[in-house]
Amino acid sequence: MKIQSLTSIFLLVLLIFIVGTEAQLFDNYNTIVSSAAVFVGSSFYETFKNPRILREGG
Repeated sequence: MKIQSLTSIFLLVLLIFIVGTEAQLFDNYNTIVSSAAVFVGSSFYETFKNPRILREGG
């Protein structure tokens, strides 16, 4: 479960980075955000499906 938690954290950081550089990546913005949303969404789904991840804190 720790691998999933680390993956969730990594993807969240990646999403924050993408949002932070939105101006520079505007041409590819829709594609990038769509991809990131799928990965982050699935990570959050795994986290909430396994609440122990939240208690362990990764």
